[in-house]
Amino acid sequence: MGRIEWASAARILGWVIGIGLLIGAVTRMVLSFEVLGLPDIPPDADFVDRILRIYEFQKSVWPIEFTSFVAFGIGFAALAALGPVLSRLAADDDARGGLVMVALLGLGGLGLASQLLQIGSLPFLTSPELCECGLREHEIMAREVVINTLFGVQLWLVVGALVLAAPGVWLAGSLGADAGMPSSWRWLSALIALAAIVLAVLAVLEAFPFDQYLLGLTAGILVPIWAIWLAMRARDVFGDEAPATL
Repeated sequence: MGRIEWASAARILGWVIGIGLLIGAVTRMVLSFEVLGLPDIPPDADFVDRILRIYEFQKSVWPIEFTSFVAFGIGFAALAALGPVLSRLAADDDARGGLVMVALLGLGGLGLASQLLQIGSLPFLTSPELCECGLREHEIMAREVVINTLFGVQLWLVVGALVLAAPGVWLAGSLGADAGMPSSWRWLSALIALAAIVLAVLAVLEAFPFDQYLLGLTAGILVPIWAIWLAMRARDVFGDEAPATL
């Protein structure tokens, strides 16, 4: 592979983050607010039949859910890669460079893991097919326990990512503003950092629908603006320094 300038890397990653998180947020809102409808469950359905109808519905909307997971995963991976790129804006004796790199690498790694966990597990756990052993209730309950456990693991991976997002994006705003980004970009960074902390608290409290509203605002609007703004100003920020090998 040839050499890529740091400005080019920042521009590419900025667009990937912006588009990835925008698509992820929109598809997540479609699912969270049940735009595609609800499972068709007869009033007289028993526990097993109700769960199986839910599984069938989840299977029908899996393409949308898969798109959301993949888009968020790509966005998180690009955020992780942006950490080392933004660290180049700091002087050798400036600790902000190392801190922003660690924070964004951690944010991206935890966020990506949370999405891969769902991609790899949900299609199997929500399959409507059951064994012919006559233990349908036991199999369903076992699946539900695993699903709830995985949701709990994913929740705390996302919370960890959001906690790291606060210092990571705030420090990135400071470095970017010093390197030539407008001061309003620094304030946008601070707003995103604050929103990340509030979103983490709302997620832990399961404060639906407020957590989803804030998720849509942050991941679907604020961060894409932040990332694409950086991409459009990357040449001014990084200048014409020698290209680096990635």
